[in-house]
Amino acid sequence: MLSLFGRNHKIKCMKKNILTCLFLGMSLTYSMAQNDSIPQTMAQQNEAKKVAGKWFSQLIAGKHIDAVMAVSALPFAMDGKVILNTKKELRDFYRKVVKDKGERKVPEFIAEIHGFKHEILNKYIPLNVLVVKIKITDENRSKGDVLVSVSISDTKLKVIGFSD
Repeated sequence: MLSLFGRNHKIKCMKKNILTCLFLGMSLTYSMAQNDSIPQTMAQQNEAKKVAGKWFSQLIAGKHIDAVMAVSALPFAMDGKVILNTKKELRDFYRKVVKDKGERKVPEFIAEIHGFKHEILNKYIPLNVLVVKIKITDENRSKGDVLVSVSISDTKLKVIGFSD
């Protein structure tokens, strides 16, 4: 009787260990996996978050317009209302932001993938864009999200618009 109890106990422990390993393995796989609903790779998603964060930080700091320009591309959409088509228009917009807002301390924030566009418009216009949400997490700053559109290409990822 004792050996039967011991054997059943070993089997139960073994089952728990196997289930625990499966659960941990699945959790790890899930956390490392690309979001299957987004066609861009994890590397592209991570790079898009970095580019959007850099753009946001540089614009808020208001010190280096050239750095903001370096991660921006044309045409550039502002709040879904205006499209800037030239570097002069974009540079003038950034200068106006810096002039109006001044140099500011960059708040704590996180960048996360909010959505994407991966399609061909009108049968000949390729669109490959990740939308990154910048969430301000600094308790001393007003909460507000900024959506940043990042164009994906083989060479460089660039910010092509935002909405706040």
